Amino acid sequence: MRDRMRVVAACIALVVSVGARAACAQTPTPDPFGTPTGAADCSVVTTDEISQIVGYTVSAPDESSRASGICFYTSPSLTTAGSASFAVIDAARMQQRRAFYLQLARRCGNVGAGAPVEFECKSFLELARAKTIGEYFAARTDLPNSEPVSGLGDSAIAAGSALYVKRGAVVYEVVVRRGDALDVAQATALAKLLLARMPVVAEPEPSPSPRRPNAS
Repeated sequence: MRDRMRVVAACIALVVSVGARAACAQTPTPDPFGTPTGAADCSVVTTDEISQIVGYTVSAPDESSRASGICFYTSPSLTTAGSASFAVIDAARMQQRRAFYLQLARRCGNVGAGAPVEFECKSFLELARAKTIGEYFAARTDLPNSEPVSGLGDSAIAAGSALYVKRGAVVYEVVVRRGDALDVAQATALAKLLLARMPVVAEPEPSPSPRRPNAS
């Protein structure tokens, strides 16, 4: 059961659309996060608060999902009730995941235009190449049918199966699922709790371009 939960947690971390979720279902699943940067702090929001948001009782995240950097809350029935999760992605966590996304991109092989997983495979490659939080956010949200979400600042987008919110140097990945569908209203409510309780981390100033020596 613990191994199954680890697979599910990895798929939630990817938060991709139906076509790419098939790749997640394959086992064994590689360790997506390599050397841990630290377990996720899931105490920011209580299990009771999650239950109130989603409208059903959820179980607290297990050690496996927390070790992977994800706060993953399960219901008695994932298919009929759903699940909820969130992850807080900073620069260290982003770098930690790059090798996993590169591995997924290589699995895509030569996926042609119009293939069911075309955009997901493109996203994997962009995530593997992302060097800044801004690039990571762009790769997460550059999917068909992505839509801005109001009430969460200027950088909040529902894309694929998740809600992504960028604030400063952090991206919040929030999922509340009913079957295969993202519940945007409930995900927004969870995101608001996170934003209210998490500190703002400013993005680092860009390094100045080196000066060219004057021609003599």
